Amino acid sequence: MTDTFAGITLTDLHFTPTESDTETGSYTTTLSANFGVTTSGGTYADCGVAFIGPATGRVFIWWVAQLDNGTAASKTIICPHVRNGSTVGSGTDVLAAADANSLFNQGTDERRSGAPLLVTGLTPGAAYNVRLEHKVTAATTGTIVNRHIAIGIAA
Repeated sequence: MTDTFAGITLTDLHFTPTESDTETGSYTTTLSANFGVTTSGGTYADCGVAFIGPATGRVFIWWVAQLDNGTAASKTIICPHVRNGSTVGSGTDVLAAADANSLFNQGTDERRSGAPLLVTGLTPGAAYNVRLEHKVTAATTGTIVNRHIAIGIAA
């Protein structure tokens, strides 16, 4: 975290505006090996944003999704994947999609939920992008709808 010293006047250049994206289309996936954006039906569009690393080197990512699965014992899982560069879905990994950072819903009852994630160690002024990626457990079909992601500066 960058310290703020007495006597320094903060300007708009010290802050990154909040960036967000909302995708309401419903789609299904049977992707189970790794996180990604492969779908098996419906209307898919990337849910992600490009942003500039703030002076603090830290951002919060908030995301929300509505999930269900066609099998009671299986999960539909979604989480953010942060990369270098300003093209959503491209670039080298900064924070790969991982179960530890995910939202999931197990079973056939559709649920909408959200989570925050603090990302640290970003280079101030560098371009980054984040995209929501998904998978399911086992060979099942997950349904995903009403995704939202937002990035905000963290002190």
